[in-house]
Amino acid sequence: MGAGFASQSRYVYVVVALASPALAVAADQIARRAVLLVPLVICVLLIGVPGNVHTTWTQTGPGRGERTDREILLAAPRVPAVADVPDWTRPEPESARYVTMGWLRRLAADGRLPMPRDIDPMIEASVIFRLSVQLVGRRPAEGCEPIDEQAVVRLEPEKWVHFRGTILVFDSNAPSDDRVVLQFDGDSRTALTAVSTPIDVTIRPRRGGAPAELCSVREPN
Repeated sequence: MGAGFASQSRYVYVVVALASPALAVAADQIARRAVLLVPLVICVLLIGVPGNVHTTWTQTGPGRGERTDREILLAAPRVPAVADVPDWTRPEPESARYVTMGWLRRLAADGRLPMPRDIDPMIEASVIFRLSVQLVGRRPAEGCEPIDEQAVVRLEPEKWVHFRGTILVFDSNAPSDDRVVLQFDGDSRTALTAVSTPIDVTIRPRRGGAPAELCSVREPN
């Protein structure tokens, strides 16, 4: 999922846990062989602490410093504008691909899904856009062409727009300040579709991601 994904806190903790014994052994050996170097060893170990603590608490990227998946999933079955979307739709198809609206609705109805105190307008907008555009796909793509800058595509129900690579997708008609931008990673079988009504989306390649291509438009299997 890229180098940025590796900065999530759980991976940072594993690296620290694995590296600490080696650093401790090295420091111990230096201290045993050269007592005069003990202050230097201590300084070397401590000099990076302030910067690393700051990085740990301020890091951004997937999993830190962004809207959490939890907020999206808790809000999804409670946003009136998406009350009629089909049960098969997924509010978080990239990181929670098996969580469907039908399952979330059942949890909410049974009282097993925590009720958020209030729903942030940006979270609500994100839920609406996520459930207007869905990631689908089974059949391999054909006729793929690279996306150099961006492309405006009309998504329609019962039509699949295949793509490859890493793309950013947003509503072409949304004001830039209120724009919800989604990232998708696709292979030869991945496609986007509109859920209930046609929607014009802008698709851009993500810098640093896999080269992006738009492919054929097909009807679902």
